[in-house]
Amino acid sequence: MGLRVQLFGEFKVWRDGQLVAESAWKNVRTKELFKRLVIELGRHFKAESLATLFWPETDPTSALSALRTRVSELRSALEPGLANGRKSGYLQKVDEGYRLKPDAQITVDVKQFQSLCEAAGREESQGKLRKAAASYEEAIQLYQGPFLKDDLYLDWTQDYREDFRNSFIKVVLHCAECCARLGQYRKAIEVCNQALAKEKEVRSEEVIKKLMLFHYLSGDEAEAVRMFERYAATLRQEQAECSPETIRLYEQIKAQFVSGVDVYPTKTNSLPLHIPYTLSPGSVPFVGRAEELDLLRTCFEEASTGQGCLMIIGGEAGSGKSRLVEQFLKTMPNHGHLALRGRAEGLGAQIPYRIWSELLRQGLKKAGPEGMRKIPSPYLAEFAKIVPELRSKVQEIPTLPLLSPQQEQRRFFEGIWHVLLGLGEASGVLGTTLLFLEDLH
Repeated sequence: MGLRVQLFGEFKVWRDGQLVAESAWKNVRTKELFKRLVIELGRHFKAESLATLFWPETDPTSALSALRTRVSELRSALEPGLANGRKSGYLQKVDEGYRLKPDAQITVDVKQFQSLCEAAGREESQGKLRKAAASYEEAIQLYQGPFLKDDLYLDWTQDYREDFRNSFIKVVLHCAECCARLGQYRKAIEVCNQALAKEKEVRSEEVIKKLMLFHYLSGDEAEAVRMFERYAATLRQEQAECSPETIRLYEQIKAQFVSGVDVYPTKTNSLPLHIPYTLSPGSVPFVGRAEELDLLRTCFEEASTGQGCLMIIGGEAGSGKSRLVEQFLKTMPNHGHLALRGRAEGLGAQIPYRIWSELLRQGLKKAGPEGMRKIPSPYLAEFAKIVPELRSKVQEIPTLPLLSPQQEQRRFFEGIWHVLLGLGEASGVLGTTLLFLEDLH
């Protein structure tokens, strides 16, 4: 079975499937010698250059003597049963120097990573996106963290670490791009998040931009906006700024019109999505779902006549539910309606009424303090329980008397209901109010 070597993340070596114990290396320099040899498997290293590398402040004779001792220990670590005088199956002395045999049974993760990247690049250039994505993903799985992360003090590792880090980020971006071109936006998002998790010290703005775009294309515009705002806040703490390109993407996402995305399919799908016509530049196309759009328009018309309507849109994650609603809102005739959008938290969320506070904050922003004064103050008092900043904007909000818990709850629900009913008028809108509640589980 030979040797299997892991240089990404924590250094590990397996011999015939068994992890080589730390004690087997005898000396830290023995382990460092192996790392230097294995990263360039098959290369011949002069003994003098290795001695100078590991013992730069020692006289040449003593350094060469120390090197020979480490080589002997390395032979024992790699092949414990190897008798003195027997040739090693891995380590070879050549012309007053040493190397690991190029034909030895040694599998190195960084070499596999490089081979997979090259194969994936060829597949991508040939338009074989599924194969390319699979090869890129296999390479990503090999990357367990920065190159020799515990050897930051070794000067010779610095360039390798930086090169592999840059290669990893490129692989992630290419893999995510392949997934996105297949319409697999959730998968593309997962791939990008893997990069941020494995390289926590590196916040590649290119990865952030891709994540923003993929969240937008999957219909999760709110998360795209939140991602930018978190990233921008982190940069401000470091007295840095986002690039103009990232800011422009953020502004386009907020305006729900991202230019130059016609290379992507219009929804998440595990199968290739074939667009039957050429997409116009600068557009985010929406194909199909005509029946669903007609149904939404019918419900809206009923609501416009005073008949309240509840529509539930179900489906698997990433199937385009949010995108459908966004397309409906974009193409709907302008009836002077008010549209508010809230997103439910996960099952472990601890903030009560979060989705309603999001909706009401949007209403407050659109109506403004003057508009909110049109709503009776007792109802605003209930509103202020989940949007406390309202009290600093509207001074005339009273403090209501305490009631029994059951009566408090009833008054709270009634107050929020009346605020929702009054938001349209408070915003200067006389038409229908639409509430879009996302991710209800």
